[in-house]
Amino acid sequence: MKMVNEEPSIKVTYNTNMKSQPMPNFYFSFDKNFTIYCEYYGSEICSDYFETESSGLDYNGDAYYIAYLPKGQILLNSDNYLSFHIYIVDETYDRLNQSNPMTMHAFDSEYPYQNKNPPKLINSIEVGNSYALTESNGTNVFYFEFYRINRQELDRSFLTLLGFNPKYETYNYIGSDIEIIEYLFSNGDGYYAKATIGLKTPVLEIEKEQRARTITEVLASVSALYGLMFSIYVFLFGETISKPLLEKYMTTANPSSDLKV
Repeated sequence: MKMVNEEPSIKVTYNTNMKSQPMPNFYFSFDKNFTIYCEYYGSEICSDYFETESSGLDYNGDAYYIAYLPKGQILLNSDNYLSFHIYIVDETYDRLNQSNPMTMHAFDSEYPYQNKNPPKLINSIEVGNSYALTESNGTNVFYFEFYRINRQELDRSFLTLLGFNPKYETYNYIGSDIEIIEYLFSNGDGYYAKATIGLKTPVLEIEKEQRARTITEVLASVSALYGLMFSIYVFLFGETISKPLLEKYMTTANPSSDLKV
C-alpha cells in the first residue's frame, strides 16, 4: 500500500470587525543616491521610522537603499494615508540616460518573523509586493493600496499529524495593488516620484490550513479495509477452513474428550 502525502486545503474567512491595519514596512533601493521625505495624513512629518544604509550592495545589486520600518506603530484606516516624496541627490544621475528604475518592496509590519519557522509561502512573501518606480517628464504618482492576510499553518508536530488538538503557527502578510498616474507639472530639480500608501480595506482575510485526513483517520481506514478483506476471505473460504477440523473429530472412533459433554 502506498501512503500519499496529502496537501492540506485552505479555508478562507474574513474578519469584518477590523477598523484599521498597521502600516507595512518598506524597502527602497536604487543605483543612485537618494533621499525620501515622508508625510502622514498629508500634513504630519513621519520621518522617525527611516533606517538608511548606503554602504555595499543590497540584494538587487543597488548601492543605495532606504528602509522605512514603522513596525506596527502607524495604523492606517480607510480615511488616512501616507506619502513618500523621493528625491535624487546624486550628481552622476542623468534622467535621460537611466536604465534601471528604483525598486519599492513592501512587507507586513511583523516581517521578518521572529522565533518562528519560515512559513511554507515564504518565497512568495519575499518576492511579492515588489514594484518598479519610474520617473517621467512630469511627476509620476504611484498609488499603492494594501490589505492584510492572516495565515494559520498547521505546525509539524507529531500530535498535529495524528489529528489530536492541532496547533497552528500564525503569520501575517500583505497583498497589494499599485496604480501610476502621470501629472504634467514638475516638482523641481531632483524630484523623482511620489508614492502614496493607502489601505484598500481594513477587513482581515484569514487563511486557515486544514487536512482532510490525519494519520489516525488513515489508520482507521486501513483497519476497516483489513476487516472487509478478512470478511470476504472467510465468506469465500470459510467452509474449506472448517472442513478439516470437522473431519478430524467426526471420523475418529473415540471422540476427543474436548467434544464430550
